[in-house]
Amino acid sequence: MIPFLTILFYLYINTNLKYLKKMRPISGTLIILSVLFLWFFLIQKSDNGAQYIKLILGQETIGRVIKSKAHIRPFYYYLKQLPFTLLTLIPFFSLGIFSSIKNIFNIKKWKTIDKIAFSIFFPNFIFFSTISGKLDIYLLPLYYGMVIISLRFIEVKWPNFKYKIFKKILYINIFSFIICIVALPYYTNNYTLKLVTTILRNSNGNIYSYRFPDAKNISLEINRKNLKDLPLDKINSTEANSLILVRNKYIDDIYNRDTKIIYQNKKYTILEKRNEV
Repeated sequence: MIPFLTILFYLYINTNLKYLKKMRPISGTLIILSVLFLWFFLIQKSDNGAQYIKLILGQETIGRVIKSKAHIRPFYYYLKQLPFTLLTLIPFFSLGIFSSIKNIFNIKKWKTIDKIAFSIFFPNFIFFSTISGKLDIYLLPLYYGMVIISLRFIEVKWPNFKYKIFKKILYINIFSFIICIVALPYYTNNYTLKLVTTILRNSNGNIYSYRFPDAKNISLEINRKNLKDLPLDKINSTEANSLILVRNKYIDDIYNRDTKIIYQNKKYTILEKRNEV
């Protein structure tokens, strides 16, 4: 989808959609379909191949676009994440994209590199913002365009100081990278599910989650077919010795409902149901 939207948008802003015919889209589509057919044919012959194909063509593609079962985020989710993922480039990117949109009606006068960068970012960012399921990694192919937009803004706005700015950005990024390496073990132990999955994997009882539908994504990692997300009125009726995974911001809802904490970090808690009711 990204190559298609990027190429189509680039040709559109160059008023050169006729060039699509020279790209032989029908021949290209047939080649792609042939490769997919061979791939699906080989998968079909393996164990659970049919279920896997159904999952890929349904839940993991169309399902994530229209009505995702996990990672459901609002339209503005990526706007909130960009300051964290772009780090030192975010002020230059913000000014650069604002300048690009402001001068959108003069786009024919833009340099080719600016058109390409804008075509990589703009249509694809809109597309990924509108789909139901959202993850930061979905935007990885767009960062080429974002970086070019940022650096081109610096180059145009401060041509005499651009190399000094580039060096400072590089030094800050290197320093930030070192900080991340040092802080990674602490972050992993206190803000991720790494230790949580280890505990749940070694449990012989039933495992549930509460107000945490995305927890189903660790089902395979803890050797379970599914991880059921329970509503509040079902907590009391869970079996003795069952484990309940909950994010700390919701722990007050279910704590002391015949439960005890067996593990807790800064973000997640595992509760064990003590007695049947």
